[in-house]
Amino acid sequence: MKRALFLFSFVFIVSSVFAQQVIVPKKGWYVNDKGRFFVNKNLGIYLWLSFSPDQNSPKHLLKSETCKWTNPMHFDTEGFNSIRSPWEIDSTGKYVLPQHDIVFPVYADGLPPVVSSTFYGAPKYIKAGKIFYGKGLKVKLTATDAYPSKGLSKDEVSGVNKIYYSINGDAYKVYTGEINFDKEGQYTLKYYATDNVGNYSQPITKTFTVDLTPPTIAQNITGDKIGTVYSPRAKIVLTSQDNLSGVNHIYYSIDNKPAQIYYKPIPITALTTGNHTFEFWSVDNVKNTNRGQGQNGQNGKGASKYTFEFDNVAPTVSYDIVGDHYKGKYDYISSRTKIKLTAQDKNGVKEIRYGINTKPNQLYSEPFSMPSKTGLETFYYNATDKLNNKSLTKNKVVYMDNTNPTTGINYKYPQFFNRDTLFITSKTKIQLFAHDYQSGLQKIEYAIDNGDFKEYTGEFTIPTEGYHTIKFRSIDKVNNVETTKKSSCLVDNYPPKIYINFSIEPVNTKTVNGEKLNVYPTYTKMYIGATDKYSGTESIYFSVNKGPKIRYISAKDIAHRGLISKPGTYTVTVEAVDKLGNKSQKTIKFIISYK
Repeated sequence: MKRALFLFSFVFIVSSVFAQQVIVPKKGWYVNDKGRFFVNKNLGIYLWLSFSPDQNSPKHLLKSETCKWTNPMHFDTEGFNSIRSPWEIDSTGKYVLPQHDIVFPVYADGLPPVVSSTFYGAPKYIKAGKIFYGKGLKVKLTATDAYPSKGLSKDEVSGVNKIYYSINGDAYKVYTGEINFDKEGQYTLKYYATDNVGNYSQPITKTFTVDLTPPTIAQNITGDKIGTVYSPRAKIVLTSQDNLSGVNHIYYSIDNKPAQIYYKPIPITALTTGNHTFEFWSVDNVKNTNRGQGQNGQNGKGASKYTFEFDNVAPTVSYDIVGDHYKGKYDYISSRTKIKLTAQDKNGVKEIRYGINTKPNQLYSEPFSMPSKTGLETFYYNATDKLNNKSLTKNKVVYMDNTNPTTGINYKYPQFFNRDTLFITSKTKIQLFAHDYQSGLQKIEYAIDNGDFKEYTGEFTIPTEGYHTIKFRSIDKVNNVETTKKSSCLVDNYPPKIYINFSIEPVNTKTVNGEKLNVYPTYTKMYIGATDKYSGTESIYFSVNKGPKIRYISAKDIAHRGLISKPGTYTVTVEAVDKLGNKSQKTIKFIISYK
């Protein structure tokens, strides 16, 4: 059989290159590094016969005498194909044994490469079918020309020639290494691959968004607060927004404790009083975070980590009794006394309230008085600071003493009355006594004639002869001052004459049966005297309310018998007899009363 040499010719298709258009490779043939010959399976083949390896040597185009589809002819099999001639003959013309065909292998490749992408280096999140990536995104493109599923190994295909890619409609360019997506935005990535004989894959499109911006976060404080001072009623409200992948979680930490996920407004009632550190941040779905960026912090501004003060301490509130006050069994006050309330709070006092015998319902603005009714009274009070922390309600019981003390006078002996005057000597001791049934007696004061008042410290005498007026009064321990009383006496001796006098001036008058009568207190002493200018008094008798006559020696005769010590209306008849037997009689009506 004649030897034959075959020369193959290929037709290539050329495509114009435009932006975003696929760069179509020329179809043709390829010899790999192992010397294998690959031809694009889709090209028609022409066989030429030549007697020289010189490409310019004469050659003849072979035509089939039996087949119609030979010029050009097409390979029917992917991968290995052959052109054969039986049998192999050596250079001497002899058959080579064992006998076998002469085989010219040709590898037909009509399949495009398979190209794929790998996205790595960044978090990924899918929302409503949209794909988001975070920082550090890299894309690696790879292609293979092997088809194991079709029984074709990598040695039976021409192999990958180039990978092309386009971003956001730009012109395709050759892929040389990983692609970095370090700018935020939406991307459309297209890529395909070509093999060494001009086959190319259909472009694959990947649409995704690179999200490099952290969410924004803001806080708001609801409830009572002053600047960064929060009350137990304050709550921290956090909000976050992200315009791309969306917010994944909001986190917060108090006093550098482990972070917690924020779900609802944060109450701070469990904290201790004092300063605390609050940090808050958010993370989107591709792990961008605003932590430590100081973005949209306190009330939408400032740092996202700051110090605040928790104040759950109510004001301290106290009272002061201003004016008349005596502390004994009770705190005694007078109608002149004022109650002063004060409160202190490190963050400021909002208001003080008080109530008298009731809960605090009145706003305090200035010291107030208690009711003037004698007896126990209670005032209640509390205070509220500017964060609306309210103190516990306290109370204080006081005793209102608006009753004056009562003072009496007692003349000791020698003494007698003459002409409605109490007569005493310079040796007669005078005693003052007083009572107060509320706060108690503070002091007794007295003055003689026009002299100044001085404090009574014990019995005293009046050395100067003549008519004198003793003024006296008492003051209790809350400075209630008794109305000044007066008692008159004469230091000397006088001729006998009947005199009826009392140890105290009347405290009141009362009309009985049309007659105006003086009223005296129960401790009043009645004095009877008689003087005679010349002979002097021999004896004095008296009767009370038409009772038996009693010789009057001294005031004790009446006092010891208790004749006028009980409340009632009295008629006292006095009879005096001088040494000459002249009689004189005098009757007086008056009333003895407790008041």
